[in-house]
Parts: sequence; structure tokens; C-alpha cells
Amino acid sequence: MSGQSDADGAQTGPRPNPKYRPGIRTVLLLVNLVVLVLPLGSMVFFRIYENQLVRETEGELIAQSAVIAALFRKAINKTATDLATFGQRLDRPPKRVSDDPYTPIPPRIDLQIAEVLPKRPDGVSVTDPVSEDLQKLGRDLTEVFLVAQRTTLAGFRLLDHRGVVIGGRGELGLSLAHIKEVQLAMAGSYVSVLRHRTLNNPAPPLASISRGTGVRIFAAYPIIENGRLWGLVYMSRTPNNILRHMYASRDQFLIIGLGIVSLTLLLAWITSRTISS
Repeated sequence: MSGQSDADGAQTGPRPNPKYRPGIRTVLLLVNLVVLVLPLGSMVFFRIYENQLVRETEGELIAQSAVIAALFRKAINKTATDLATFGQRLDRPPKRVSDDPYTPIPPRIDLQIAEVLPKRPDGVSVTDPVSEDLQKLGRDLTEVFLVAQRTTLAGFRLLDHRGVVIGGRGELGLSLAHIKEVQLAMAGSYVSVLRHRTLNNPAPPLASISRGTGVRIFAAYPIIENGRLWGLVYMSRTPNNILRHMYASRDQFLIIGLGIVSLTLLLAWITSRTISS
């Protein structure tokens, strides 16, 4: 018979297997691990999110520089009398890896490992003035850019092949060739760096958790045609502050916060049930 008789002769069925209950040590270990992972995960998310904002800002500078470079090329093709001698021949012009006409430049700054350079040095005077044609070209492109600057909020300098400013709000006629990123870009490669910026007002204490609060992105974009450096587009912008960006997306972060609080309450309930049972 499948059943068994007790002392009174009554039939009893097979005893059900007891439900598995984790031990107190196991529950406490899991709770401690979750409590440890939550702040670490939040910190990693914060750093990745902040770095993404910096890369987005650099990507915008690259796109704006490419447009200005295209306008510069068009103007030079119309005004220059001898394109074969215009600008300066590069010792090592950049090589095309394929015949694809599309050559995007990806953002290169990694906020976690990038060195933050000192504030950008001022321009220095030069002995040879800029030609009248280049000065006029610089003024025309500056007028176009200043209209767009109301939206882009980016700083702008247009340089000739020597690194002398021919367009922008200031420093006209001064040389920026001694600046690290400009000097490297004059060799024919796009260069971007982070530099300290001067804050008009003291940063709030909460901003100290963000590495991108007191920096500015500088991007030097060379204008190259037929192996010759025609000029450079030198742009800068402060990356979007992560705290301000988080406030703008506060609804999404509120949902995430509620999820974390719910998880914490669930862990507390599981722990209390395990201990009390």
C-alpha cells in the first residue's frame, strides 16, 4: 500500500517535501552584495553618461568644423589665382584607407583618461600680415558663424595655413601656432583636447562629483586639399553639464529612483521574513 497506518490505523499519505528556505547567512550575503553593487553601478553609470555628453559635444564641433571647412574651400576655389601654390604642402599628407568618399571623424576624447591641459594660451603677434583676400574671406565666414553661434554656443577661430587668425570674434592677426592642438593639426590630423576653463561663478559643491564641470573642449580641424594645408578651423565649447542634463531628464531619473527604492524595500521585506520565520 502507498499509504502508511498511524497508531489508530488511519491511512496517511506521503508527506510533502518541505519548501526550500534560504538560510539567514545566505540572505544577508545577498543583501550586502546588492547594497554594494547599487552605489558602484550608479557610479559607473554616472561616469559613462558624463563621458557620452562630452563625446556628443565633440561630435557637434566636428560637424560644425566640417561645414566651415567646406565653405572655406568653396571661397578659396573662387578667389585663389594659383591653387597649386596656395597654402603649405604637408610633409606627410593623410592617406586614404579606401576610395570611399565618406570619411567621418569620430569623437576621440575619453573623459576618464584624457589629460586636462591648462587654460588656452593667448595669441602672439606675427611680422607678416594676412593678405586682404584672406581677411575678407575670414570676415564673411565669421558673419555666417556668428548667426549660428546663437544656437551652437561654440567658440570659433578660422586660421590660415600658418596658424594666424583670420576669422572669429577676436585675436585677428595673431598666431595660435604655438598652441599644442593647433600645432599638431597643422601636420594634417584632426586634434581635440580638454582644457581648464575659467568659471564666472564658483561651482556648487555638488558639481565637484563631475569631472566635466570645469573643462572645455578644443578641436582643431585642418582644411586639406591636394596634399596642401589651406587653413584650420579651431573651435571650442563647454560640454553639457551632467547635473543640468539630469535635471532636464528628471522624469526618467525619477522612474529609475523609484525602481531602486522598490528594490530596497523588497530586499528589506525578504530579509525580515527570513529572520522572523
